[in-house]
Amino acid sequence: MRAIEFPVFARAILPAGPFKDSPGAINVPVSCAGVAVQPGDIIVGDADGVVVVPQAHAADVLAKAQAAVVKEQTMRERILKGEYIYDILKLGDVLKGLGVAEK
Repeated sequence: MRAIEFPVFARAILPAGPFKDSPGAINVPVSCAGVAVQPGDIIVGDADGVVVVPQAHAADVLAKAQAAVVKEQTMRERILKGEYIYDILKLGDVLKGLGVAEK
């Protein structure tokens, strides 16, 4: 599967496969690693893990993801122009807020 880049995600390996004496079910809620997955939910996975996006929240999650991409791209451009991440993220203010003194 890895050689043909076929995405497969598993929490564990079971030596015995699933029951084979029923046809199964389609479009029914399931639980995966303790997370409820409803028909129509969006599943996104990569080498770091898998996330379930409830269909009702998809538009909001998409908007937030797009905003994060823009923010990260802007930060990359500023770093390439020579700015320091310390200044971009205003980490001096964060440290002061935590009571950490700068030398």
